Amino acid sequence: SQRDEQQWFDGRAVAESLKTNTWRYMMRAEPFHNDDTCDEEFRKELDTILAQRGELPQDLRNLPPRMR
Repeated sequence: SQRDEQQWFDGRAVAESLKTNTWRYMMRAEPFHNDDTCDEEFRKELDTILAQRGELPQDLRNLPPRMR
């Protein structure tokens, strides 16, 4: 149960970070204010967020089929 809670927390943290960065990207807010570099900056941010929770994709693949 402790592991399940940690997985949930990690998934929630990733979701919130992705949501926040997506909103900033769409609004061209910092750090995505430069139209020439914003796409690359956005990709870097998403990669960083996912790398910080590197085990999460594996955890999601291990869910029972009915929960995916």
